[in-house]
Amino acid sequence: DETNPAFVPTLAPAADAAGNTDRARRFLEASALKSGRPSPLLDLARLRLTDATIHPAGPNQKLTDPQLASVLKPLFDARKLRPLLPEIYETIALAWLGAETIPKNENLAVLTEGMKAFPRHPGIFHAAATLYLRIGNLEAARSLATHGEKISTSDNDRARFAELKASLPPPTE
Repeated sequence: DETNPAFVPTLAPAADAAGNTDRARRFLEASALKSGRPSPLLDLARLRLTDATIHPAGPNQKLTDPQLASVLKPLFDARKLRPLLPEIYETIALAWLGAETIPKNENLAVLTEGMKAFPRHPGIFHAAATLYLRIGNLEAARSLATHGEKISTSDNDRARFAELKASLPPPTE
């Protein structure tokens, strides 16, 4: 039953994996919030982010505020559901990275929440460090990248953090 919200978490990713993104999007748009689970909302946000990234409406190939809001809305809805997923926070940071608007400190508070909830998840720390680099907070970017290196369990993750740190100018004393 394609209208059963409990079935959508299985059907939508399967449709997407089969290359039928439009069908997956229809399922998710119709019932992600009704499912009561965070994963369909995360999947919906990721589809919207992919669409917005492929077809940015803003100048300089960036997401406009309406595009950003359409990605963030399901993510913020997903934060209210359990189990809480670290990928929610990582995707929030990635959405802000692609946005035309520079986030303010109050917009970034949600990332602090995610890093506190998942202190050993390198994806959140890398996305947050990259975002802080983008907005010019080099001290925060350096600190997050250093922490990310320490918590990384794979060589690939450690290399990503080392590369990020290498892109930062030397600290001023």
